[in-house]
Amino acid sequence: MGNDGKTHREVIEDICDCADDKYCILKELILESGPDDRTLDQMKCLEIFKFEREIDGGEGDEGGWREATKLWVSEGYAARFADVYREHHEHLKVCGMYNVIMDRHPLENN
Repeated sequence: MGNDGKTHREVIEDICDCADDKYCILKELILESGPDDRTLDQMKCLEIFKFEREIDGGEGDEGGWREATKLWVSEGYAARFADVYREHHEHLKVCGMYNVIMDRHPLENN
């Protein structure tokens, strides 16, 4: 269990689109060998960012992850994520953190 009171499985389930009552091989792989909670949360924020910006990627950038990551860092969102995660990850789910990073909602609403 991490310092936020959630188990690693709960963090994975927060970002995974699989139904909680169904077996998910991806969820199990991440649970056994994947990245830590902070990295998973930032990856999910980056995925939302990539979707909202409609970044598909070009040749050599499957799915646009490389381009999205460059923009995420250069536009200051990676630094903002670090601040938001450090201060608020204990009581915000990943979508709530993303909204705070993007200055969409005050913390009281997340």
